[in-house]
Amino acid sequence: MAAVILAAGASRRMGSPKALLPVAGTTFLARLVVTHRSAGADPIVVVLGPDAERVTDAVDLGAVRIVRNPEPDSGPLASLRIGMGALDPEPDCLLMQPVDHPLVRPETVAHLIRLVLDGPHAILIPTYAGRRGHPTLFARRLFPALRAAPLDQGARAVIRGNPHEMREVPVDDPGVRADVDTPADYQAHIGPRPPDRNGGESR
Repeated sequence: MAAVILAAGASRRMGSPKALLPVAGTTFLARLVVTHRSAGADPIVVVLGPDAERVTDAVDLGAVRIVRNPEPDSGPLASLRIGMGALDPEPDCLLMQPVDHPLVRPETVAHLIRLVLDGPHAILIPTYAGRRGHPTLFARRLFPALRAAPLDQGARAVIRGNPHEMREVPVDDPGVRADVDTPADYQAHIGPRPPDRNGGESR
């Protein structure tokens, strides 16, 4: 079971790399690596973009595989494909985890892994309060569909095109829905942003 953490976006709405945002004494990216490793995901691939050097200098990612998306504006699915290309041998399943959902719990990820290994569905999507969240889990038989889907439609095209393969998994974890894209999102889900090194409010 592999995990691909998508952290290549430019973070324009946030104003600073989301991978490096602070949460509970660590960063979004470091927390997600620990979360997925604790849940049993191995290997873990992190896809970075224009801030790759800044991120790798700031975060000790250990044995995580680092790859770069040279065209991050091509979208999350392009980053996912680059991450999939770093998986050798090809895993039975993979978790697609955006870096802007840092609060998902390890037990939620472990639950998804158990369900896909024991059940017939090739797509598992966690839900909280009736709404879909992340990470999304794909079994290997849908990897060709992920590689063939239109980039502008993303992985949603694979989900829509394979409704019989998809299962929504209700979880008691609001973190699957906590999407942190803007400073307002950060304040709503995590708290006030800390000051930056220059003494001003980080943006």
